[in-house]
Amino acid sequence: MKRKLSLLLAVVMILSSFSFVFADEDFNVPAFLKKNGILVGNDDGDLMLDENLLRKDAVVLLARLLDKEDEAESFEMEGYPTFTDLAGNPYYNAFLAWAEYNEYFVGRPDGSFGYNDNLEAVEYALVLLRALGYVNGDKADEWGKAWDT
Repeated sequence: MKRKLSLLLAVVMILSSFSFVFADEDFNVPAFLKKNGILVGNDDGDLMLDENLLRKDAVVLLARLLDKEDEAESFEMEGYPTFTDLAGNPYYNAFLAWAEYNEYFVGRPDGSFGYNDNLEAVEYALVLLRALGYVNGDKADEWGKAWDT
């Protein structure tokens, strides 16, 4: 499990810099992620690697990494999600409720989730650190130490 999360963090950092350097030149990261069901792509099978990762899609990606996609997809908890901008595709609502309940994702200061916003690499690093239990409760400190952690 931690190996998968570590791999995703590495992939996020790599994709954010668009620098593809690997010790093994034959290792195909997109093929590996697709084979393991972490990235599935659109209806045509396109992984859309040239597109920015949206916050709503990052939640689904996290559930897959944690091998909790079924749990997240069917998650129901009264009062969740509490985000104010959920007018998009209802497919994501259970995932968002699961991620908010487990405190993997937090909303914006205005109460929104940022449903269609691009996810920055440092933001996803923080999500992964939260999922692995590497947080101390101080949000400012989390941001300041994300890359070092």
